[in-house]
Amino acid sequence: MDVEARVRVVDKVNPNSQELSDSLFKRGDVLTVQVAGWPWTERERTNPAWRIIRINGITRAQADNLVSQDTPRFEGERIIRRRSVKIDLDGVEIQQAERDKLADNGRAEPVITVPTADLIAAVKPKPARP
Repeated sequence: MDVEARVRVVDKVNPNSQELSDSLFKRGDVLTVQVAGWPWTERERTNPAWRIIRINGITRAQADNLVSQDTPRFEGERIIRRRSVKIDLDGVEIQQAERDKLADNGRAEPVITVPTADLIAAVKPKPARP
């Protein structure tokens, strides 16, 4: 199946709480996966913290893995959830031309196509929680 993934390209932080920052989306976290050709909103297409990456020929299991979550944990009355994998956007698996497009805040290409094999190779387990 062909999909598009909205991916965070910068860490989200809470300047007042390191503990909360640790649970927020980070660079390489996939926020959502939609079918290719999804009608992304203007905000989704232009937010400097996000990029939309097209992935052709991915399996349903691979797509589901991109948004899989660790086992939730409770901290007081809050439930903390986070992704169990991330896309290593700086790794050698992603070619330099695609890394340049991911860094382009001008969005010459609103949807960036990354070769499927490269992207799947760049999916890494996230380190253990602090």
